[in-house]
Order: sequence, then structure tokens, then C-alpha cells
Amino acid sequence: MNTFVTKWGKFAVVVMGIVLYAPSLTFTAFHFDDKEVIVENAAIHTLRHPERFFFDPSTGRATEGDLHGQDHGYRPLLALSFALDYAWSGADGRGYRTVNLAVHLATAVLTIGLCQALGLSALAAWLAGVVMVVHPVHVQIVDYISSRSSGLSAALVVAAAWAYLSFRRGGAWRYYILALTVGAAAILTKESAVVLPVLLAVIEWTAPWRGDSLSTRHRWRYLLPFVVLSGAFVWLRVVVFGSIFQEVAVERSVGLAGVFTALRILAAHVLLWVYPSPLTVDHPMPLVEHAWSGPMLVAFAIAAAGVGLVLYGVRSRSSVLVVGTTWFIVSLAPSLVLPFVVTRSLFFEHRAYGADIGLAMLTAVGGLTLYERANGFARRLVVGLGIVVAVTWSVLVVRYEATWKTHVSPWTHAVRIAPDNISSQIRLGGALLDEGRNDEAMEAFLRARELNPFNKDLLSYVDSLRHERKDWLRVIVDNQAIIRRDPKNEAAHFNLGVAFQKIGAMDRAKTSYQEAIALWPGRAQAHSNLGVIFLAENRLEVAIDHFYQSLRVDPSSVNARYNLATAYIRVGEKDKARQQYIDLLRLIPETSANADARTEIQESLSALDHSLRHGQPHSPQ
Repeated sequence: MNTFVTKWGKFAVVVMGIVLYAPSLTFTAFHFDDKEVIVENAAIHTLRHPERFFFDPSTGRATEGDLHGQDHGYRPLLALSFALDYAWSGADGRGYRTVNLAVHLATAVLTIGLCQALGLSALAAWLAGVVMVVHPVHVQIVDYISSRSSGLSAALVVAAAWAYLSFRRGGAWRYYILALTVGAAAILTKESAVVLPVLLAVIEWTAPWRGDSLSTRHRWRYLLPFVVLSGAFVWLRVVVFGSIFQEVAVERSVGLAGVFTALRILAAHVLLWVYPSPLTVDHPMPLVEHAWSGPMLVAFAIAAAGVGLVLYGVRSRSSVLVVGTTWFIVSLAPSLVLPFVVTRSLFFEHRAYGADIGLAMLTAVGGLTLYERANGFARRLVVGLGIVVAVTWSVLVVRYEATWKTHVSPWTHAVRIAPDNISSQIRLGGALLDEGRNDEAMEAFLRARELNPFNKDLLSYVDSLRHERKDWLRVIVDNQAIIRRDPKNEAAHFNLGVAFQKIGAMDRAKTSYQEAIALWPGRAQAHSNLGVIFLAENRLEVAIDHFYQSLRVDPSSVNARYNLATAYIRVGEKDKARQQYIDLLRLIPETSANADARTEIQESLSALDHSLRHGQPHSPQ
């Protein structure tokens, strides 16, 4: 077995990963933050001037999506990797997932090398790599494209630790330089990699170095450059580019609530490792109000077990127990700080990816120790149990990755797992809305509103959708009743006009709009809607007059100005139409959300200019 592991082990791990994740390589969809980080982030859509990723933190995500003062993040190598991806595969998720899978497999192979450098047997190290590949909790690393930050930084941290170990075990100085370089790359991929010096310090403290006394007594000299590296990055991040903790904070939580919640996050990741179900894109993790609850007692027990494991490892001189346990806790530490600075988005599977390397070590060593201490039937039972666990995990990988296939499927799965999770219901509604499935989106938003009737975003979504799908006959009946009671109710006449226009009763719509205008000429939309009806009837002079009336009241009305340009073209007044197009371009901001509208107007303007130059007729786009 050891011969096989030495010769073919890493290759076998790579083949396992490719087989398990082959379905993911056919998925084109983007999810959650992918939209702002990749699809709408114009900064990564070109490879020109790549140095800008290192000097401008706003290249990390689309500025237009930054509605709540969110921090852009400073992850230049991550942004550069996405830019390279975009140059290769554009807005096709398959290319990004291929790279994510390659990073995941590289992490597993590097884990094998790190474990061997720590003194584990070839078999134990190989088992740790297998665990990293087949554990279903890592599906998010491949299928959620934005989680590359966690995957790539973890791979680089493991590589840096391995290179450092190679140097400390008698290797050349080039390994030390490699460790520093790769460590810097890890930090520039994700901020959480600043814990690297602590991980190396734990390894220094526990590893039985062989060499002269100076090498051991002055080991801090080897660690100091890594401490300076992390400190310099934190200074750069906080002082130059702004606080690390600006992400999505809406309230600040302090004191014991933060401590308790941090312990729950740690415990939840351990439990998910031991029992990987349910796995979902959104795990709700509210702030903990008090310590004496079932989940908190479990969290205390797990924390105590971790401390006990470290103490036992120190006493028994088992470096793997100390390194594995502390690697998990230290690598997870940045997530454990979150409850002190934010109140939501506290728990995602991918955030523990680097920390899981420690759990993979413990799992592999624990399983192999059981096997070595057993005999006869008990040994066969351990082997059988290990195979069952590996097969079960593999099945869960395939099942869980299927939930990432489409834009909607992760949130459908999340709602099925936790129907009372308001965040998942809202996200599901938004995903359905993006696909034009408005009725299903409304159902999701209404379910979310039942959970929280006071959520302002939900009210906005529901009102917007109700406007889209109104029962116009009911609107007509209700507003006619209002007018019978109050014939001078201008709003009721306007609403009748809208409803009649929606069902195609244009003559009655005109009458209603005219009555509304007679009662109050200051409603710009009434003039604009009436102008659209006259424009469709080719009564161009009347339409132009109403569009002008609308613009007198509201000069910023895009629809009225665009329709006015159309009317001018039809009557042959192209110069006036041209001016309206120019005014429109001034009105519409140059953002990605308005790109299509601006392009359409610019094309119409170009066609109009061409017709003016050549005396040709022009039809509006």
C-alpha cells in the first residue's frame, strides 16, 4: 500500500476529484456574489493595465452593486485570476469552475506534501488528501465561483507552510524565499491568510527539529519576516485602503454575544464536518443572546474538546494533534471575529476551507490509528466503515453539486432545507425575478413577508411585482366605484387610464387620461401615457404636444423624451429628434445597469446622423 501511495497516490487523488466534480464542469450559471464580482465587474473584463488590481481596491467588485457602502475588498490576485478567466471563457461559468476544481485538487495534493513534511506516514498523508477531495463540505469551493478566494488562499497557505518546513528540515534558502513569496500571494488573495505566521509558529513550537541549538533557540528570526509581511498588509489594508470591517455591517455587536456566536460558528463547522447535512448556500446564524441553550452547550463542549486535544497532543508529544487542532482554530479565526463587526452573513461553508486542512489531518490520523490498533475482524470493520464513509461522502458531493446547476437551484435547495430562512426566500425570489418567473417570485416574496412583514426590501419587491401583474379589471371596478363617489378624484381617473391602456381599451384610456389632466395638468405621466396612445394612432402633432406637456412638468422623464424623439422623426424634424437623443444620453448615467439603454440610444443617434448626412429616411430603432 505504501508503495502505491508513494508512486500513484497524488495521481489517484486528482482522478477522484475529476470524476466526482465532472458534472460541475458543465454548469454555466453564476450565483450570489458572482454577479457583482464577475458578471457586472467591468474591471475584470479586460487584461489591460493589470497593475491596477494592486493599486485600486474597487476593481474587486462592481461599484454599481455597492448600494450599502459595502467594502470592495482588497484581493488583487483574486481579481487578476478572474480577469484571466474572463479572457478565456467570458461570462461562461464552466471555465471558472474548471479553474476552481484545479485549485481544489492542488490543495489536496499540497496537503499530502505538508502532512509528509510534518512527519506523517505516506498512507496517513494520502488519506488526508483523499478526505479533502471527497468531503462534501467542499462542494462550494468548486461550484460557488466567488469562493475561489477561500480555495486559492488556502492552497497558497499550505504551499507556503510546506516550503517553510522544507527549509527548516535542512533545505536550501530558496525554500524560505519561496515560502515568503507564496505567503504574500496568499494574503493578496484573501485577507484571512494573515494568520500564516501563527500557523508557522505552532509548527515551530511542536516540530522536533534536528540541527544545531542556534536553529532552535533563535527560531523567531525565521518567523519575524512573516510577521512583518502580515503586519504590513494589515496596515496597508486599514490605513491606505480603508477598514477591513466595512463589509456588510448594519449594527455592531459587542461583548459576550460576540463570544458566544463565535463559538457557535466554530462548533457549527465541526458538526458540519462530522455530519455534513444539511449543506446549503445559506446557513442562518443569528447572534446568540444567552449561553444556556442547546446549541451553545454543544459549542462549549466542542471548544473544550479542542483544548483537551491540544493539551493531550503536547503531553504525548504528538505534533499532528497539536498542529491539526490549532490549524483548524487559527485558520478559522478571521470568521470567528465576524460577530464582533457584522450581524449577518456569519456562516458559509467555504470560509472554513483552509481550516478544514487541520480536520483532514486529524481524520486521516484518527482513522489510521484505529486500523493499526485493531486486529482481525475489528480491523476489517474499520476498513469497511472507512469505505462506507468515503462512498457516502462521494454520493453527497454529487447530490450537493447538482443543486448549483442553475441560477435558481441553490436557493430552491436552501428554501427546501430551511423554509423559515427569510434570507433564502428573498434570494430565491430575486433569482426567479431575474429569470422572468414573476408569479413564482411573488410567491417567494410573500412567504418571506410572512416571516418578516416589516422588511422594507420585501415591501418594495412585492409592490413592484403587484404593479406588474395587477388584475386590471379589478382596478377598473375599484376606481369606477371611487369616481361614482367622487367624480373629481384625479388619481382614480388616472388609474382608470392605466388599466384601460393595459387591457387595450385605448379610447376609454384616452378619455380617462383627458379627464385626469383636466382635473390636474401637473401629472407628467398622464401626458406621457396619452402621448403614447396618440403616437400609436399616428396623430403625431397631438402626441408631440403631450410629450412636451410631460417634459414641462418633469424634464427628467426618459420615456417622454424618447417618444418625443420618435414622433419628431416621423414628422421629419430630424434635428429636433437628434437633440432629444443627446439630452437622453445626458440624463442616463453611464453605469452597467444602463448600458443596454445607452447603446440603443447611441445606435439610434448614429443612424439619425447618417440619414442627415446622406439625406436618407430614418426609422427609429
